[in-house]
Amino acid sequence: MAAPGLNFNDLLGPLNQLATPLIKAGLGGPLLTPFGLVVVAIVGRRTGVVREVPLLALRHRRHLVVGTAGRTSNWLANLAQQHHATLWMNGLRWTAEVKEPGSGPPEALHRRIETATRSLLGERYRFRVLELAQDPVNRSVGDTSRPFASA
Repeated sequence: MAAPGLNFNDLLGPLNQLATPLIKAGLGGPLLTPFGLVVVAIVGRRTGVVREVPLLALRHRRHLVVGTAGRTSNWLANLAQQHHATLWMNGLRWTAEVKEPGSGPPEALHRRIETATRSLLGERYRFRVLELAQDPVNRSVGDTSRPFASA
């Protein structure tokens, strides 16, 4: 049990700082299985600050379902304001189109994904569908260029 005054979100910051460079380097990505970890660069809707957020991912062809548990996940509201996202998966940098709920994969597939994630992970799980570009951006993981600059 957490200490009084300490909640789950207080633990995520340090854990994310540790995990982000490892995930960007390719550790834990959806390579051999459809499930894995990715890092998504998200622009704050109020601040405009780019933040890198490690997320659970399910890959289905060119679609990637990214998500995390928690009803107050700011990344979801921030991502909803964007049309494109930059992400790191399996050690490669990708660009993706942010899909509106109900678009992207066929509606039936979207409903199956939602039902499966809610069954496995519970009602608190929040997700968004991204459509990957055809090929990854040819840049190394250590590239410090702006994530939304055109390639």
